[in-house]
Amino acid sequence: MTIEDFEFLKNVGEGSFGQVYLARHKATDTFVAIKQLDKADLIKKEKTEAVMREKDTLKLLKGKPFIINLQMTFMD
Repeated sequence: MTIEDFEFLKNVGEGSFGQVYLARHKATDTFVAIKQLDKADLIKKEKTEAVMREKDTLKLLKGKPFIINLQMTFMD
């Protein structure tokens, strides 16, 4: 699966690490939230460790109630 498999519908939020979009998976017609981060900006702000910690935490909490599930990550 690649990022091209998704149709970005609208921006639903913006934080210090990036933007969150509502997207539709084209093949299954399901809706997901996609968080887009600017790698160069994260490196410049020295925030890469915090992002990796967030990713690791979401992986550990997968399947827990009231926690969003991390499905996949992309990098270009």
